[in-house]
Amino acid sequence: MSAHGRQDAMLEEVKKERDSLKGLGRYRSRLPVLIVILGIMAAALIVATNKLRTDQNRNYVTMGAMMDIEIEISIFHLWFEEYISGDKTVDMEEVWSRLDHSKLLVNSLLGGALTEHGLLVKPLDGVEREKMVAIQGLLVELGALARERLAAPKGEHAGVGTELDERFDTIFKAILSEAKSFERHLNARNIDANTEAAWLLRVMLASWVAAVIISVVVIVRTGRKERVLEERLRVLATHDSLTGAYNRARFDVLVHEEMERARRFEHPLSLIMLDLDHFKEVNDTYGHQTGDYVLRKSAEIVRDHMRKSNRFVRWGGEEFMIISIETDMEGARALAERIRRAMEHYPFHRAGMVTASFGVAELSEADTRRTFVKRVDEALYLAKDRGRNRVEILPSSKSIKLVKG
Repeated sequence: MSAHGRQDAMLEEVKKERDSLKGLGRYRSRLPVLIVILGIMAAALIVATNKLRTDQNRNYVTMGAMMDIEIEISIFHLWFEEYISGDKTVDMEEVWSRLDHSKLLVNSLLGGALTEHGLLVKPLDGVEREKMVAIQGLLVELGALARERLAAPKGEHAGVGTELDERFDTIFKAILSEAKSFERHLNARNIDANTEAAWLLRVMLASWVAAVIISVVVIVRTGRKERVLEERLRVLATHDSLTGAYNRARFDVLVHEEMERARRFEHPLSLIMLDLDHFKEVNDTYGHQTGDYVLRKSAEIVRDHMRKSNRFVRWGGEEFMIISIETDMEGARALAERIRRAMEHYPFHRAGMVTASFGVAELSEADTRRTFVKRVDEALYLAKDRGRNRVEILPSSKSIKLVKG
């Protein structure tokens, strides 16, 4: 198959792959509809779980209020005992505020009123209300005992083991016991509702996650494949498919850019043109498969010996061009000679020794793209005429010299 035939075949293959993306592309275009449907499903699930979630939130508020009561009463008990024991640094107004706050929380729970956090508490059932009423009475009794201890003559209320002290501790422990019992009942009452709400939320979350994963996979896969195909098309449009070198159409752009740059910065620029000697005999004797192998391997040898900044082009057939950047005539001739020796000593499979002829020309002040290429072409034909497997130069008295950088 010829180079043009191979290039056309690869282009056709890329176009077919691009057409295969249309199905995924259609799916991607329908993603907004899918998102709307999922939004409707999510809204339905949210409505269905709204009451359960509200109960959950109220449950948390109720449980939090109950825990606040336990904390406030525990602090009240601790500070009151310290004051009774003789620690006059204790602020009794702060002590009484702890008890008052506990009573306020109990009244809020019984009345279903707003708490200080601005959230509705959970309505109490019969058992919970009964326990809360009991706690309310115990708080009143605890306050009365505290005042009685403060009013009692010194000696009757102080120390551990007095009758008032024991009654005070008994009421305090009873409040904590009722609070714990209330919490256990509240948890038991709401466990089924919480489980159902959690299940519905998991279904909703799983639906969204699945949709997001599918959407992301489709978008990423199509986007990545499109980028790969675009890159392949770009490479095919600018590179030779057999050797990986730039193609001749790309050469015109590259050499124009480098000539402009060389003149702007007054840097030297050289062209090296090489042609595989007697390549037609390789094809005729060993077949085009061996010929393609020789071309690929020759291109590898060239790339291995030139700088990465240089541009390597397949000019056509068995001819190649090197745009040697910031390289004068002598540097380009030395590079061409290194490549020539490397090719001459490389044992090509089946074909044996394959040599190449090289022409070198340096950009002159008067050169256009056409004359620059014409001079390197003439240097190559000079090498062919003088016996092949050699490097010939075509000097110019007005070459651009490196004066900067």
